[in-house]
Amino acid sequence: MPYKLVLTSDIKQQLGDLPGYIKAMARRQIASLLIEPRPSRSKELRGHAGHYRLWLGPKCRLVWQVREEERTIEIEYVGP
Repeated sequence: MPYKLVLTSDIKQQLGDLPGYIKAMARRQIASLLIEPRPSRSKELRGHAGHYRLWLGPKCRLVWQVREEERTIEIEYVGP
């Protein structure tokens, strides 16, 4: 069963504020999370079980939470 993506209006705003090349990279990475919610380049955040981060460039990162029981991926933050 595939994962469902959860994006809030705040996250959509954060995505809209990113520079063009980072925005495109973020959108591709978010789409790929539906297939592989824990890519090999990602790291789990210490002290926050189920939360992962991935650098999208030297100063920008993507943070999301994986909820296995609900099969959802919630984007928590994208930006510097």
